[in-house]
Amino acid sequence: MRAISKRLERVELRMRPALEALRKAAVPESPPAVEVLRANLARLGIEPGPGESLAETTARAMGISNLELRRQLIMRAGS
Repeated sequence: MRAISKRLERVELRMRPALEALRKAAVPESPPAVEVLRANLARLGIEPGPGESLAETTARAMGISNLELRRQLIMRAGS
């Protein structure tokens, strides 16, 4: 059993670079969603007010309250 474990460890070590390359190829680099949201709001001419969070800015842009935005996000996360 020990011999099999050692062989498996060697195979895993040998395959690690190939597996990492596959993982990187499978997930393309993209900006964080927060930055995408900020950029989209800015493109629409919507800038955060003084002391306003991104969530508050988003709710204002949508014409809904912060509480309603929260409810909508929770509802969509559950589905």
